[in-house]
Amino acid sequence: MKFAGQVLGTTSAPKSVTITNVGAATLTISGIAIDGTNAADFAESNTCGSSLAPKAHCTISVTFTPSQLGPRTASITITDSGPGSPHSVPISGFGVESGPNATLSATSLTFATQLVGTSSPAQSVTLSNYGTAALNIAGIVASRDFQTTTTCGSSLAVLATCTISVTFKPTQKGSRTGALSITDSAPGSPQTVSLSGTGTVVELVPTSLLFHTNCHTCSTSRSVTLTNVGSAMLSITSITITGYGFSQTNTCGSSVGTGKSCTITVTFKPSHLGLYSGTLSFSDDGGASPQQVPLLGFNGTL
Repeated sequence: MKFAGQVLGTTSAPKSVTITNVGAATLTISGIAIDGTNAADFAESNTCGSSLAPKAHCTISVTFTPSQLGPRTASITITDSGPGSPHSVPISGFGVESGPNATLSATSLTFATQLVGTSSPAQSVTLSNYGTAALNIAGIVASRDFQTTTTCGSSLAVLATCTISVTFKPTQKGSRTGALSITDSAPGSPQTVSLSGTGTVVELVPTSLLFHTNCHTCSTSRSVTLTNVGSAMLSITSITITGYGFSQTNTCGSSVGTGKSCTITVTFKPSHLGLYSGTLSFSDDGGASPQQVPLLGFNGTL
């Protein structure tokens, strides 16, 4: 049972479900109720009573009075003596407001640490029009360090949705904040989504290390290259390892010049069979410090 868009706080015309007893014996009805996520937005009345004779039928009438914008769902549950009881009838509707509406699926987006000058994977916001008129869209823009693509076009039909995808491309190291702004014909325009992320000039390749040995006295080494992609000298406070069985040496010193690289060599020397884990950490002024490289080692037969 589906209701059309209904203005908040108003009640729809009723919709009906018919119950028919197709059996040879009287059907006992012990309960008819509305339950589910938004049960309070729906109301029922019925002509069924406590029993239904063979070949007889009764009617359940349901009305919809939305309390919030957007999709609203519930179920009619009929408990009776028939096979498969309780029986369920899904019901749904949309709460809308008069005129155009602009509803966003998120009011903020936070991005993971991103290398300066490179683009992150996209995150998306859904724009929905839970209104009684088309939504006119005049513009969708994002602050510097953030870029958008969209499927929205210049208007959005009643009960339609479109997607705004946002990527993070930091121009500087450190915390970066901004906003996605949608200018439209709905009340409260422009609608905004706060955006945040952290830029770093510390490029680490690879971003994780995996080790394997198969004896108690063996050791194996892997390397990480650190590159300063920034426009100023990178100061390094410390390079440390946590986790038993791992050690490191490096060529980095206390600073790395612009566009320069250094190497961190990690050695895995286990003392017993089994799985080892650790972390290689860099404390510096490159943004998002400490940067970390996960370490995983295994001593034994694979």
